[in-house]
Amino acid sequence: MFCRNCGNEIADNAAVCVNCGVAVGKALNYCPNCGYETHSDAVVCVKCGIALKKNNNFSTQSSGEKTKLIAGLLAIFLGIFGVHKFYLGYQRVGIIRLIISIVFMILAFLIGGFLFTNIFGYIGKFGLFVMFVISIIDAVNIFTNRVTTVDGMILN
Repeated sequence: MFCRNCGNEIADNAAVCVNCGVAVGKALNYCPNCGYETHSDAVVCVKCGIALKKNNNFSTQSSGEKTKLIAGLLAIFLGIFGVHKFYLGYQRVGIIRLIISIVFMILAFLIGGFLFTNIFGYIGKFGLFVMFVISIIDAVNIFTNRVTTVDGMILN
């Protein structure tokens, strides 16, 4: 990932550029994908073709900025299904969490029964518990500003 203010390469999980000190996603001078200099009104990078994340018709981001309150509440209440990951733009991770939670639900309730009657019930319920714990950890990370959207925008 590249800083949109100075064009230097930065870590994928960085909140600010260590070279210029500008918050990730707050400038419009360089492409975040390839580091090529862009015009501040550009819709796509002319070098790599990636959509420059702005609120326009060509953007993959929905209108309005993402808020950490909504993302955190989604993580707490629907986190085992990965809904908060979809909200933040991490579709691949959201799909993986959704599939894993469906498999654990099938093991826990359809094959294992509602009571702990066999090994599949234990495995499924333990898996769902682990998914819940991971979701609570995600919620804490969201509320402490350790998570950004897929395009590097800081949650408000």
